[in-house]
Amino acid sequence: MARCCYDLHGVVVATQSADAELAVFLEPILAPLAAAGPAPEDWSIGLELRAEVQPTPPGAAVVWDGTLPEGIAATLSDDGDGRHFVAPGRFHMTLPRSARAVNISVTTEGRAAPGGMAAFWLIDHLLAVHDRHLLHGACLIAPAADGALALFAPSGTGKTTTALALARAGFALAGDDALVLRNTDQGALMWAVPRRLRVHRKTAAMMPWLEPSLGEWSGDEQAVSRESLSGVVGVAGPTLSRAVGIVVLRPPNANGHHIERIGKAEAVSHIVADNVRRAPMGVEPHAQAAFAAIARFVARTPAVALSVGPDPNSLDPTAILSALR
Repeated sequence: MARCCYDLHGVVVATQSADAELAVFLEPILAPLAAAGPAPEDWSIGLELRAEVQPTPPGAAVVWDGTLPEGIAATLSDDGDGRHFVAPGRFHMTLPRSARAVNISVTTEGRAAPGGMAAFWLIDHLLAVHDRHLLHGACLIAPAADGALALFAPSGTGKTTTALALARAGFALAGDDALVLRNTDQGALMWAVPRRLRVHRKTAAMMPWLEPSLGEWSGDEQAVSRESLSGVVGVAGPTLSRAVGIVVLRPPNANGHHIERIGKAEAVSHIVADNVRRAPMGVEPHAQAAFAAIARFVARTPAVALSVGPDPNSLDPTAILSALR
């Protein structure tokens, strides 16, 4: 039986399977968080290969139904005893309410599917039970400020480009797409999920200094490892850091970079719009908890809005830190 164990800053998750390739399905995004030694697990995830997977249970309430970024149709449902995340012909994840255990059935065709966006949904679910919240945002470490900045923007609106520009200018890039927020009585803490970055051709064209980190293009985007980026930008590990600022990204402009302090309501609205979803049956307790966590985070953390000018390479970290004071 193959087993992997990860310490997500206090939440220990273990995966196991008779199939070694299935057991490591979280490695591409959590490898740097591998537990150093034996640790009592908070969650166990068991995976098995099957000829076919069970469909969504009859009568289960649909929470979400759509297509994952990988182009796979999937449905999230709740049957009262737990949740089921099903991609027909590929995988079926079962999360019972009675135990901190996850069972995943995978077909041969779907071997790689649980390691995509489904893995992030799973991590989000496990962390939420411990009052940690997975948010769509970049995380940058500001050494001079002794803490981390969260950069929020919807997909395709320049978040990765801006994060790379700021990392080139002096920040350290912890992650460009997913961060975990934990509110404490002493303040907000965060860490970035250490996945590969997705770099677009347009970003590469604006930033020729990225070339040493890039491979061959087979489409408009390519996955870039954090290790390959370390030669051209500052890269930080997935360490738990104190949150010192929030940056929300506004549409770019043709005149030059514009940074301004914004009110708490605007910051909450911007972050919630991209991170809290309404299910067909209404706003779920999980979404309500995420909303409350975001509101508490914003209430105690300074926030600015940034509109990037024509040349992201000229972004000045000092200007952002000054606006946050």
